Amino acid sequence: MPHATKTTDTEVKELVVGESDQLRRLDIYLALKLPHFSRSQIKQMINNDQVLVNSEIEFHPQYKVKLDDVITITLPERQVEHEIRPSRINLDIIFESESVLIINKPSGLVVHPGSSHWKDTLANGVKYYLQKKGEDLFDAERAGLVHRLDKPTSGVIIIAKNPEALWQLSRQFAQRQVEKYYIAVVKGVPRRKMFTVAVAIGRDRSNRQKFSSRGNHLRPA
Repeated sequence: MPHATKTTDTEVKELVVGESDQLRRLDIYLALKLPHFSRSQIKQMINNDQVLVNSEIEFHPQYKVKLDDVITITLPERQVEHEIRPSRINLDIIFESESVLIINKPSGLVVHPGSSHWKDTLANGVKYYLQKKGEDLFDAERAGLVHRLDKPTSGVIIIAKNPEALWQLSRQFAQRQVEKYYIAVVKGVPRRKMFTVAVAIGRDRSNRQKFSSRGNHLRPA
């Protein structure tokens, strides 16, 4: 079962920019210092005039923070939905560095807790793995997952090991700088050996457990 929802109190936080952080973008700097908040929440704080730099409102996320800048943030109330509790799961690790963990997810493994899966997901396994190594740099609600794959789908999952890597990788996915390749099993014999699905694929109207394109939207590759 998920952890009970709770709300934190509003507070004002003051940060002083150190040498190692100077010239970072303001939004990235805040993402590193406030790992409990998502990128969209940080952007909203900036847009809502909740971020001051040297006592002046700063509404530019791209502002480059300077050494000894005093950043004052009025933190909003934060809803805590549930914790990702560590659970021992065998992980097929393809690559690991100080910043990223790349895992080959098998078919049948749920990526993130939800619905009837709260303890047996990839996120729970990653949490356990990083905590055992003393490298879990996220709070109880996050496990550094950058993207997802459906439960039946096997493939590569990229996981950030620190807030800066999560920010940078998420930005690359959001800006479509990441190329994705899928291999599908086709039932029957296609009319063409090569074709392109020229429409977005969504949940099937008659069977919510399946995904499909609506109508005939195939064209030669």
